[in-house]
Amino acid sequence: MTHREEKTRFITPDLLKGIAILFMIQVHLMELFALPDIFASSKLSLFLGGPPAAPIFMIIMGYFIAHSSMSKIAMLKRGVQLIIWGMLLNIGLNMHLIYRVLFESWNYNIWEYIFGVDILQLAGLSLVIIALLADRIKSKWYFIAAIIIAIFVLSSLINGETIPSPWNYFSAYFIGGTSWSYFPLLPWLAYPLTGYAFYKSESFFLTWSWHKYFNLFTIAGFIILMSTSWTYVSNISHHLPLYYKHKFLFYLWIIVFSLLWAGIFMIFSKRIANTKFGKYLIFLGKNITSIYVFQWLIIGNLATIWYQQKGWTELIVYFITITLLSSSLSWAWQEIKHRK
Repeated sequence: MTHREEKTRFITPDLLKGIAILFMIQVHLMELFALPDIFASSKLSLFLGGPPAAPIFMIIMGYFIAHSSMSKIAMLKRGVQLIIWGMLLNIGLNMHLIYRVLFESWNYNIWEYIFGVDILQLAGLSLVIIALLADRIKSKWYFIAAIIIAIFVLSSLINGETIPSPWNYFSAYFIGGTSWSYFPLLPWLAYPLTGYAFYKSESFFLTWSWHKYFNLFTIAGFIILMSTSWTYVSNISHHLPLYYKHKFLFYLWIIVFSLLWAGIFMIFSKRIANTKFGKYLIFLGKNITSIYVFQWLIIGNLATIWYQQKGWTELIVYFITITLLSSSLSWAWQEIKHRK
């Protein structure tokens, strides 16, 4: 692999993750702060907070799991840590709501918020599963493909809505079916497994990425994909229960989209990375976990005050303010860690 390929190879994931966290912040604001009529017309916002965000992040995570030299024990330990951190984040971002329920008799079931299944829990569970499967999937792409197909078959056959309480607090992590299960293992495990498989076959894609017509094919393919399937994908992204528990066809669409999306960033990565905004995106991408935590701590606690009350101007102001504040807190956190 040439130096140029190596450099672009690792700039692109950080840029993709940097864009992904920005899209996540804006969609969290849209879901929690926006007036109902604004939310009802927010197909573009929910799309940006969908395919280019969580799926991209999970695919990249799977790629770097395959790239890393982590032992099985290290992966299991890291996975359990992420699950615990996800639970603690649930408590932190809902602290204001929990206070209101405990001391002001608000009529909410706080356990649904404490046991919410979000991206950190998904990442942790995915790491645990991949660690347990590592010996089988290291060199067998067809085994990964079979697992992914099985994931969607099981996801369509198992109805998590039939699981009674309190067992559904546990099953929500694996099969969904509850209002507090946003990223259940079925079907979302398919994305880190896809990233893992991509790492094993990336030489094929990298060969094509330096073809003289790569730019043309990538940009044209992206335009054709979006123009011919926008209604289909935007309707699913806008209907959150469908998005969180989507089917195999939507997964295939996201994989094609992700390849084209990553291809566009590969084309322009060098130019973007040399700009101030590009350097900021790389910073966001490298620190995506801490920024994700900080933005949720801010947005989650403010949501009990401003739930579905804000118009476009305020949403834009809050997006800029919360993004910069989360970035600053993440930078300070990194500085504190480095000084220890």
